[in-house]
Amino acid sequence: MKKTYVIMTAIILISLAFSFCSKSSSGPPPDFKYLGTWLGFTQYTDTIAVTISNVGNEQKITTIKLYYPNIDGTPGYQEIEYTDSDGIAEVANDAFDFTQLGAEPGSQVNIKGTFQSTTQLAGTFMAYTATDTVRGDYQATKQ
Repeated sequence: MKKTYVIMTAIILISLAFSFCSKSSSGPPPDFKYLGTWLGFTQYTDTIAVTISNVGNEQKITTIKLYYPNIDGTPGYQEIEYTDSDGIAEVANDAFDFTQLGAEPGSQVNIKGTFQSTTQLAGTFMAYTATDTVRGDYQATKQ
């Protein structure tokens, strides 16, 4: 009986040791310092809004909205908005790079951003069609 008790205790202790060792450690939890809504203005005083969310344990842009001057130079502005709950661009190394084809053939929008701090975002944008291009800078602040 004593031998059975010793064997059972040893089995339980070994099982416990393996259960603690087998749990994978993925390191410290991610630092989600950029989550939230960022609002700002382009050099043309048009609005930019960026929403960053936790998607699959990663910081991703889930909405980006940008107003910019008409590409052909006529008075007025264009508005683009891209939204996807699965994310449209990943934030990595304190930056993001979003590119999307436009509605017109040969058109595209590219928005890049670099986080200057946990409250300041700065970047560039470029929108173009087959014949015209508009580009600029923007500054945004975490809300």
